[in-house]
Amino acid sequence: MIGADIVDDFFPHADPLGEELNVLGKPCRVIGTVARRGALFGRSQDRFIIMPLATVLRSFGSHQAVTIYCQQRPAAPQAPAIDEVRSRMRIQRQLLPNQEDTFFIITSESAQAIYQTIIGSFYVVGLLISAVALTVGGLGVTNIMLVNVRERTREIGLRKAIGARHRDVLLNSSLKPSRSAFSAGQWALQSGCSSRV
Repeated sequence: MIGADIVDDFFPHADPLGEELNVLGKPCRVIGTVARRGALFGRSQDRFIIMPLATVLRSFGSHQAVTIYCQQRPAAPQAPAIDEVRSRMRIQRQLLPNQEDTFFIITSESAQAIYQTIIGSFYVVGLLISAVALTVGGLGVTNIMLVNVRERTREIGLRKAIGARHRDVLLNSSLKPSRSAFSAGQWALQSGCSSRV
């Protein structure tokens, strides 16, 4: 049986039932098609070929990696089904009780846990990058303020000599760095918006 993408690629204008399809150089007869499933996370779920396991092992060798999909009965508990699959696989592979599994089982819950772990990692990395960016920005603004005060030492002294209040001097000294920081932030925001467009 073949997926909808395989039908579109090899039999776009013909009925694939009964036709032959070469799979890795081996002729196989199409006995059915699977309804279109669409895409998941941007990856097509319709590009596949379903073959009997015995045929795969006989035609392509037992060294090939095999993925077996299982579906439990509705409303049936999942844990006994997983135990049964694991037992059958261990018997099939002739594993002793003290040997570890030479296969792995992925359930919908474990797949979701892996997805959540990946998303959480991206979230932490994003927070770290944001923290570093804010730290660098703060150091930059502080440096600008320090340079501004050093360059205007005489002017500040003159202002104080003629009676300027400490609040006025502080406001005048912090105005230029604030304008620079605001202009830089506005430029970064506009650049980010334009790049997204």
